[in-house]
Amino acid sequence: MVKFLNFGTDGYEGKTMNAKIKFALVIVSILLLASLTANGYLYFSVNNNLQKQVIEFQNQVTNLESQTQTLQRQVDTLQNNSRIDNQTLSNLNAQILDLQTQNENMQRENDNLKSQISHLQNQTSPEIRVANLVTALGATFTWSYSATASYGMLHYLYVQGTVTNTGNGTAYNCDLKVIMTTSTGESFTEYYRFNALAPGEVENVDTHFYHDNLQSWTITPECTNTP
Repeated sequence: MVKFLNFGTDGYEGKTMNAKIKFALVIVSILLLASLTANGYLYFSVNNNLQKQVIEFQNQVTNLESQTQTLQRQVDTLQNNSRIDNQTLSNLNAQILDLQTQNENMQRENDNLKSQISHLQNQTSPEIRVANLVTALGATFTWSYSATASYGMLHYLYVQGTVTNTGNGTAYNCDLKVIMTTSTGESFTEYYRFNALAPGEVENVDTHFYHDNLQSWTITPECTNTP
């Protein structure tokens, strides 16, 4: 009896199946690894982009803050220049009014002097002694820096000059009566007092009257012929 060897297909097919499974697993592993790599690259790429955007936004914020500070300094400078220009204009107007007032005062003094000279010439008794005060004064509304004053400026009327007794009698109880008026119509009266003046004697005047917004003023010399 002849025996035939039976090479069944079960073993060969099993090996083929295992090979296919292994090959499929390898493919799946490769795909998973590629997917993880791609996802990781995408994650880090997106993260880097977000960080760059954050840095760019921060730089823009810093630039805007710098521009804001620069503009604020410009606004402060313009406001300060405006206050200075307004003050300069006010000072010029005050100087014009001062010159006009001085001219009026000089005219009144001239008229007063003529009247007193005429009066003295009409006197017949040599015993009569009459004082006559003649002023040569300059008055200016001005300002100076002060740490305690509003806007750092202290305003005042500055008066300087001389008062001379041109009469033949001693001038007693001498003073300068200063009437000052503000731009709002408010009025102030102050006195600059000094000693008696003998005939021909001169009083040097250098004084201040502290008031704001002065628009006009008059300065009148006063005295008596007796103590």
